[in-house]
Amino acid sequence: MRNRIVVLVAASVAVVLAVLAMLRTSPGEKPAQAEPVAASSVRQPASPKASASPERRSEGPLTPIPIARIDGAVRVPSTEIYENAGNLKELADALEPRVAAGDKEAARSLARILDECFPMTVFPNYVAGFREGLSKFPPERRAVAQRHIDRLEQRCADFVRSGRSSPQRLRDLDRQGAGVDDLVALARHIANDPAAMPRAERSDALRRILSSRNGEAIHVVADAMSYVDEDGDGVLRRHSGGNTQLYAWKFVGCDFGAPCGPDSAFVRHDCIVLNLCISGGYREHVRYFSLSPYQLELAMEEERAIVEAINDGRLDEFF
Repeated sequence: MRNRIVVLVAASVAVVLAVLAMLRTSPGEKPAQAEPVAASSVRQPASPKASASPERRSEGPLTPIPIARIDGAVRVPSTEIYENAGNLKELADALEPRVAAGDKEAARSLARILDECFPMTVFPNYVAGFREGLSKFPPERRAVAQRHIDRLEQRCADFVRSGRSSPQRLRDLDRQGAGVDDLVALARHIANDPAAMPRAERSDALRRILSSRNGEAIHVVADAMSYVDEDGDGVLRRHSGGNTQLYAWKFVGCDFGAPCGPDSAFVRHDCIVLNLCISGGYREHVRYFSLSPYQLELAMEEERAIVEAINDGRLDEFF
């Protein structure tokens, strides 16, 4: 996740995104791609302003193409704890001793907290400024934006007052958390640079991720699914190589348990940082802001085919 009236909000957004890009990347480091969830989530196209809309699209709930079943979905406990926390200072207090003892997973969770609360740390009046700009949102989005900024303040206010956040601390925690030896970290490594891993090794890693049915790892590695190498090949033999495939895999991650609901950290971040405020969860965001109706239909068809193949153990179809 990254940093967040009319003129003030727009200016603040631009500054936050620029500051985060500079602060979170040390010289020589390659910026990490966005992730689903707080330790990170999804690359999104340029957003419309709060008072404007792209081509008119329905903002009602989106009905997914029926999927027969989801077998063996795996959720990451630390992510569920983070997503459900009402007060991030209390969670940070519990994580700090583990981080001091070298616990890399705890460092990744604490980095998520610093990342989510970063706008309030950099701009003390961020919440007040966002609320002043609410009148510029269309009525149907105003209540959604209000709910998200209230939730951010509830979760972050005590942590920000504790004075434990700094750009250097965030960088250090990111580095420490990157050392976690789990499937989410492996997925992030592939997504950050699909070409960096030899093809055979990458295929083996992708097979491990898909067979695990770990929704968060699948959601993260989906960012690699639009990659095409110099020979015109994607990272998989099927269901990769384009933007539609990227979102199909994001949906599959949601199906297998990645946090994609209307109060997920990703959806909240997109609203209060990018002004992409709309009722619904991740799937509704993609429909309204990212894909055309035809592309969305294709993505959902691929989603169903992918889920069915994973359920049936037909992973060879991908490789």
